[in-house]
Amino acid sequence: MGLVGLLNGIAADRRLNNIEVLYLSNWLNNNRYLKRDPDAIDLYDAASIILEDGIVTADERADLLNLARDVAYYRRVGPERSRDQSTNELLGVLQGLGADGLINLEEAEFLVDWIAKRPQVQREWSVPDISQRLQAVLADGEVDETESNELVALFSSITGDDFENTALAGGLSAWSFLDTTERVDLEGRTVCFTGAFTLCKRPGLIDMATRAGARTKTAVSGKVDYLFVGSLISPDWMFTSYGRKIQKAMAMRESGEGIHLLDEDCFRSSISSLI
Repeated sequence: MGLVGLLNGIAADRRLNNIEVLYLSNWLNNNRYLKRDPDAIDLYDAASIILEDGIVTADERADLLNLARDVAYYRRVGPERSRDQSTNELLGVLQGLGADGLINLEEAEFLVDWIAKRPQVQREWSVPDISQRLQAVLADGEVDETESNELVALFSSITGDDFENTALAGGLSAWSFLDTTERVDLEGRTVCFTGAFTLCKRPGLIDMATRAGARTKTAVSGKVDYLFVGSLISPDWMFTSYGRKIQKAMAMRESGEGIHLLDEDCFRSSISSLI
């Protein structure tokens, strides 16, 4: 579903530019689980051949665009898709739309229509922010440079993509959901951990939190004050218990509960005297 979403996003305005061609080739190369997928192989080979001589002609872009649209069309699935499939496709669409660092009017309108046709996607934590921003951007019927940059930044914060600066297509998880707090007092607080930490493994984290006066929980609930998110993250974070904890905590926070989502650096600062 990620590949389908990516292709739909890249082809949303029915044009391909050189950066999008390079992005698609890079994305396919980085997603090695697709190496046995005949459609992915065809796309990768086509993009590689185009890029081989360093010159991307209009005809080559048109041929690759048609191939991408054909693959997306024939691999589409019916409306009864799973939550994970829908989320994966959404991430792919956002990656494709932001691949070249620009969002134009056709692409913004495409995303509005794409979301409207998928009720299961509308329940995902990031979609209300996307829809609200799109509504504001499209109010005057155009997308200016500032609005384009804002949409690219929003999509990047959700997908983790930063192709322009990292040359890595298919980024890591988003950090936009975290509270910007440098340090907290753990005394008497209840904390939960999710993801992998560079500091140490889970037993060590629990030990340090306990020594700092905190209680620890293994699951997110209304009793948890702080959910600390590890900095070692993977592209499939949304489909793991890691991602589910984050989404549950975000839903709780949006409903007015007092849980805070904090990064590993905040935890490190909060227990600095114990290290």
